Amino acid sequence: LSVVSARKGDGGFYLGPISSRRAAREIVDAIEAVLPLRRCTKRVPQQPVPGSCVSGELRSGVCPCSGEVSEAAYSQLVHRASLALPSQPKHLLHPLRNRMLDLARQQRFEEAADLRRQAFALSNSLRRQNQVDALRSSGRIIFESLETGLITLENGRLSDSNTGSLLDEEPKNSSNSINEKREIAELWCVATWLESHYHNLRLVHCDLPLSSRYPDLDNFQIKKDLSRT
Repeated sequence: LSVVSARKGDGGFYLGPISSRRAAREIVDAIEAVLPLRRCTKRVPQQPVPGSCVSGELRSGVCPCSGEVSEAAYSQLVHRASLALPSQPKHLLHPLRNRMLDLARQQRFEEAADLRRQAFALSNSLRRQNQVDALRSSGRIIFESLETGLITLENGRLSDSNTGSLLDEEPKNSSNSINEKREIAELWCVATWLESHYHNLRLVHCDLPLSSRYPDLDNFQIKKDLSRT
């Protein structure tokens, strides 16, 4: 896992953009609390080197550089992460909640609070990305609002109902990374507004079904009934 400032066209799974490097680190810590992925970013040598890295010695992450785990076994670990993040988040979120509750039962409340904060950061980012991706791939959507009349979205972005042009085009001289952040910020704003105003909207037209890949994600709010079990 790496925290990067821009996406690369390498076929990897990118989560974000995240609001801050600190928040990104919280997400990485949450994932690594469940999956003991290697913590270093050095290239794995062809021949094992003696001794484990610090995370390997602490048993917080595996160390393929030392040969303690085979390439096939580590590939399975990476495969679990590559499935959990885009489509099966419960395989990360459920173990995080169970571990958080176990820490609370042991009265290790500070550790439980730290884990809860990390898990919330992960859950919130997955939920946000899911909503943004759903809007991006939805084509044209037209809602009728009791307050504002017809509202047209083109792939999640506000559009002029008459001309079909976007109401907020990106500046042509801006970099791709800046434009992407602006687009995602707009999509997230639209998704949040739709979620809070859905009861006042009527769907008039939708090119493609508005559906979510995820079930309801655990948002890691405090549940008093669970904390007493």
